[in-house]
Amino acid sequence: MSRSQRYMAVLGWVVATALLGGSLFQVASARPSLILAQQLTAEDYYNRGIDKYRQADWRGAVEDYNRAIQLDPDFASAYLNRGIALRRLGDYQAAIADYTKVLTLDPKKINALFDRGIARAAVGDLRGAIEDYSRFLQQQPDVAAAYLNRGIAREQMGDKMGAMQDYAQTIRLSPNYSLIYYNRGNLLLEAGDHQSAIDNYTRAIRLNQSWGNRSLADAYFNRALAQVRLGRQRPAIDDYRKAAELYSQAGKPDEAQDALDRIKRLLQPPKKPTKPQ
Repeated sequence: MSRSQRYMAVLGWVVATALLGGSLFQVASARPSLILAQQLTAEDYYNRGIDKYRQADWRGAVEDYNRAIQLDPDFASAYLNRGIALRRLGDYQAAIADYTKVLTLDPKKINALFDRGIARAAVGDLRGAIEDYSRFLQQQPDVAAAYLNRGIAREQMGDKMGAMQDYAQTIRLSPNYSLIYYNRGNLLLEAGDHQSAIDNYTRAIRLNQSWGNRSLADAYFNRALAQVRLGRQRPAIDDYRKAAELYSQAGKPDEAQDALDRIKRLLQPPKKPTKPQ
């Protein structure tokens, strides 16, 4: 990864899950059941797992989903929710196995495709992630996060055109989502379309949805790069200065110093040509 272009791949995966609000990653609705103290059913453990999940007790939720599955090995929703909890714990391979089991038991639970795509991307299986997002989008073509995540995976695989198309779809469905403009700005900067890159970074900054000082600093830093390439020294200095401030606030002193060093280089007078002897 180049120091001059700080891509947001990892952040992209995280934010894409949040973009869905509560539609996909909300744990499956609990089925009503009276929990008895002495003899718990699969549904009882399932419901208790949901309660623990909502309290951020991921391990406790997994344990209860384990018990539900032991009592009912074909309980697709228990596999789905266990996969979600396992992903929260960073156990991506186990999560992938659970999502695959869900799709075997109930192919209509396409939520498992979306979340398996995230887990596959997390373990570096970008091709598998793209396949899952594509299958998901065939059935749910209006979910912006799926286009965003597929676009990030395509970009990481070098498919810049495919990524740009997915980012355009994300913007069509969710025009006020700041991160996508940052990602598209990076592609445009790499392609040499500096003015369009600046326009996208500017939109990302204006729409900033609290994606953190580090991320916002990257947008200022990369916009400065584009300004420099267009010969706009003063706007570039202003952006580098803002980036340095935000990097410092985010506890990134090396990046802050990099931005300040670039300001110094821009302020240095051009070297006079040496006279021939």
